[in-house]
Amino acid sequence: GMYWYADMLAGGKGASADPVEAEKWMRKAADSGSRLAMFVIGNKLLSGAESWEKRPEEGLNWLKRCAADGSALGYWLLGFTFRNGTYGIHKDPAEAFKWFLPAASAGNFEVYADLSEMYEKGEGVKADPAEAYKWALLLKRAFPRDQTETDRIAQLDAALSPQDRAAGRDRADAFELIPLPAVEQRAAPAPMPAVTAIRLPESPDDFALVVG
Repeated sequence: GMYWYADMLAGGKGASADPVEAEKWMRKAADSGSRLAMFVIGNKLLSGAESWEKRPEEGLNWLKRCAADGSALGYWLLGFTFRNGTYGIHKDPAEAFKWFLPAASAGNFEVYADLSEMYEKGEGVKADPAEAYKWALLLKRAFPRDQTETDRIAQLDAALSPQDRAAGRDRADAFELIPLPAVEQRAAPAPMPAVTAIRLPESPDDFALVVG
């Protein structure tokens, strides 16, 4: 499709690299409903990567459009950007939480760690130790052999009261996935499969590892 043609032009894969044509076709793909193209445009405009002119506000708007269409990547990068203040965007923990929570509720595991930390510290949301434990425990259950998650649970076990840990376990046991909202309805092209239960990239530069 148009997205993959743009990607080929951008990287010189099977054709001579042509950044100007690549951007043109990437925008065509996004306008035709490709959430991955929307994400790429948002990311490039935020970072000014490759030949793209850095335009952070336009980049945020593309990511919000991507998220509004139900993309886990859009929710994640918006949360990541606002929590960390990347690309010159001011830090806004409350705004980050607004984007992280729906992504986590839909089963996007990498966001669980962010939410656990934010609930523990009261960062962008009222502190809630039980909720911090819940998200850490859900991540541990998803990746039982991951030492990072094991260490996180041990840290919370030492810091939280038995009551908070018990409440967190109860909430984790009761957790049910809530699909990401897709507020934009299109007759064509057909919607892409919803993205749930994935480990998201470690940084925006790793986006190509996940299709969503």
